[in-house]
Amino acid sequence: MTDIRFEHPELLWGLALLPLLWLLTWRSRALLSVRSKVACSLVRSLVLAMVVAALSQPFRMIRQEQKVPTGLALLVDRSGSVAGDTAELDARCEPYRLLGDLADRVVDLEFAGAVSLRDASPAALDLDATDIGGALDHAAAEMAAAQGAVVLVTDGRSTRGDPLKAAARLRAAGLRVYVVPVGRHRQAGPRITGVEPPSQARVKEPARIRVHLKSDVPAKVDVRLMDGAGIEVDRQVIDCDGSRALVLRHVPAESGLQRCTVLLADSSDIEGEQTMVSVPYYVEGPPKVLVVDSIPQEAGPLAAALSSTDLVVERRSAADLSLSPEELNTYEAVVLSDVARPEFDAATQDALVRYVEEQGGGLVFIGGRNVSAERWQGSPLAGLLPVQLQPEKVRVIEQLQPVHVCFVLDKSGSMDSPLDPGGLAAVSKMQRVKDAVQASVAELPPTAIISVVVFDSQTRVLVDSVPVDQWAGRGARLVDRIAADGGTTMDPAIEAAINLIKAKPVPGHIILLTDGMTDIAGNQSPQARYGDLVTWIRDGGISLTTVAVGADSAQALLEYLATAAGGIYYFCENADEIPRIFVRQAQTIRQVSRIDRPPFAPQAGRYADLIRNIPLGSYPLLSGALSSSDRPLSQVVLTTDQGKPLLAEWQYGLGRVVAFTSDAKGVWAGQWVRWQDFGRFWNQVLGRVLRRLERLRTEIEPSVDGRDARILLRAYDTNGHPATGLKASAAATPLSGQDPTPVALTWREVRPGVYEGRAALSQPGNHLCQIHLQRENVVVDRALVLRPDDSAEMAETGPDMATLTAIAEVGGGCIDPGSDQVARDLQQTVIRKIPLAVPYWPWLVIGAALLWPVDVAGRRLLT
Repeated sequence: MTDIRFEHPELLWGLALLPLLWLLTWRSRALLSVRSKVACSLVRSLVLAMVVAALSQPFRMIRQEQKVPTGLALLVDRSGSVAGDTAELDARCEPYRLLGDLADRVVDLEFAGAVSLRDASPAALDLDATDIGGALDHAAAEMAAAQGAVVLVTDGRSTRGDPLKAAARLRAAGLRVYVVPVGRHRQAGPRITGVEPPSQARVKEPARIRVHLKSDVPAKVDVRLMDGAGIEVDRQVIDCDGSRALVLRHVPAESGLQRCTVLLADSSDIEGEQTMVSVPYYVEGPPKVLVVDSIPQEAGPLAAALSSTDLVVERRSAADLSLSPEELNTYEAVVLSDVARPEFDAATQDALVRYVEEQGGGLVFIGGRNVSAERWQGSPLAGLLPVQLQPEKVRVIEQLQPVHVCFVLDKSGSMDSPLDPGGLAAVSKMQRVKDAVQASVAELPPTAIISVVVFDSQTRVLVDSVPVDQWAGRGARLVDRIAADGGTTMDPAIEAAINLIKAKPVPGHIILLTDGMTDIAGNQSPQARYGDLVTWIRDGGISLTTVAVGADSAQALLEYLATAAGGIYYFCENADEIPRIFVRQAQTIRQVSRIDRPPFAPQAGRYADLIRNIPLGSYPLLSGALSSSDRPLSQVVLTTDQGKPLLAEWQYGLGRVVAFTSDAKGVWAGQWVRWQDFGRFWNQVLGRVLRRLERLRTEIEPSVDGRDARILLRAYDTNGHPATGLKASAAATPLSGQDPTPVALTWREVRPGVYEGRAALSQPGNHLCQIHLQRENVVVDRALVLRPDDSAEMAETGPDMATLTAIAEVGGGCIDPGSDQVARDLQQTVIRKIPLAVPYWPWLVIGAALLWPVDVAGRRLLT
């Protein structure tokens, strides 16, 4: 009876109604004897007890024996680390497959990064990974309630999941895990395992490229670094046995994105896996300066002086200047030279103000005769200047000093052809030059005297010192008769022009024009051939303008002559430009010849010590300057002879602004452009306004897991404090493949000074990642190569016995079992006792149903 249980034992309280049932029966009015009443009460009590017991649902528990089905699961590793051992795998698996007849259930699976039935395609298995834990769990699901053995054939190099926990789950389910080690240790020769490009490479500074090597066999390795042109720039020969690292050095000559290549050669007989790696990296260049002038060619002396250092100078015309904030940020300073008025569009003016105030950019304002103080007043740019420009007073007296203008004209045979046949085919270059000379003479001051020197293979003085008022009778006809013929030999003509000007004690101007290459003997350089002529021009105070006509002209030579002599260089691409240039130069000469006031020497201001190593007495005379007054907080470095600011500067927001009220060309500063310290002076001025970019120290840790790229970047300021608030952006561009579309990284600042960037790469292989960091005037650009980490699957080869042993121990099996041992597990009969419930309530219901009619029939018979 101890095995009898009730489903609802609480209903047994219904037996408490038995006394009530006896009481009702005993007090019944029926004429029954005492013996009859006792009998009826007993029958009714038995019916009630059966009904109550049936409602409580009594049952009895018994245990029944059942044979457990046996199962065999064979899991074969097909991942990349063992994929080359197909024959070995088949040989190791065959004895276990023959045991299939001993098992009630057989599961034959292959796995790598995924699990599939035998003979699945490699793509379905994901051979670049190994998931032993997933394969064991899959086998457990397939075996269901079966007990037996799981044979795991693998090298144990799992890259996913937890195989030990999966083995423990199988053992708890009654399955033993046997492990069969496979795989051979494969040796590889020297190979490149990683390359670290330089993080802060700069032009003309050694860049360090760290190369990581590995070799499984001793080898002598020849490592070479090639630049973008394929020229070897560094080389090291080292012994490599295991892992090694070395540093190669390269001095980049250009800024921007550069690329070099690491080549590997070795003397071992075993071939390496990676013997050539392309290394792209970003090179920071020298500061860039933008020079804006109404006539950019006239800013040539200033641009040449600044370019003599490490500055990169770009010239633009003020007439069509349009700059976006992004374009402005590529310059460290902007120079506005002889700009008549701020005629830029409103967006450009606003960008310039924000560039100085918020981005820390430098601004240099240089005056000139073209500058109109009235037009500058009220401009947003005028508020940047440390001086207040004042309108000029009306001059009552204007004198014109005499000047000597000498035209040096090429009349070689090539001058007889048109410059642009498509536009002016009927007009030769020589005719355009003649027209240009006649037009420019009309613009010269009446005090000018004119000379003309023509040259081909020979030099001839065509016109010697003719006054302007006599030009029409003595010079114009001679110029009109010039005929083009012969070769081109230029230096005797320049020397003849110098001698003509020296003969007259007045300021001289040479305008030189040629369309061809002059004859230079041997390999003689222009400096060696023309150095003395340039010295004579500078020492004689002569202004030189050179004009190159056509693509075949000696452009480099003419630019050198103008730059070295402190003059102006022009290049004419079409015939219409020739008269305009000549007329422009004549108008400039007319301006120079004006005597509005006596020349003056610069005087020292309160902050004269800001210009170093240039004695005050060595400054040449200036012929003019804009009228201005200094503003509060401005620092006046130099003044005019009248005490007005000549050179002043101040801080404006994050940037610095300098104003020089004279010019930097031959109108007011004719002696300055030929001054030996002209370049030193302007480089000191620019040096005080160049944007001082805060240097950040960055540490970058890139990693790639599959196609998930992660960059951890730490940024520190010059004091070692975390650089917070940086705006980071980066894009990863594939270095190979059909689609070079870059992928943007998503950035977040995980903690102060530490930034994390993530992206899902669109395709496999190496990617070039360019990172841009910015905070106010802090701009940092970095470039690195995102390389997939050495795959954990292929990092090592051969069986990992430590892992395999642990799996076997946790799974209750052993390493490398024989087929007979697995067979014993499969032949072992397992009997399982299954509990079974036998219900009694149906019999109680039947008994109660049978006793109820007995009770009714008995009462009727007894009455």
